[in-house]
Amino acid sequence: MQVQGQGYRTIWLSEDGQTVQIIDQNRLPHVFEIAELNAVEDAARAIEEMKVRGAPLIGATGAY
Repeated sequence: MQVQGQGYRTIWLSEDGQTVQIIDQNRLPHVFEIAELNAVEDAARAIEEMKVRGAPLIGATGAY
């Protein structure tokens, strides 16, 4: 996804190597917002609240 000329993936490991960042799917297409997942509970909540959608992204979120 390109946002203001910068490429983004839907999920990625942040520079600190500990935090997973996602594009909040609930906010699209009107607002581009990045959410941080710091713990397993955050990942589960993101899946439950549909901040991540679709089988491949849900699987990637679980893997991180």
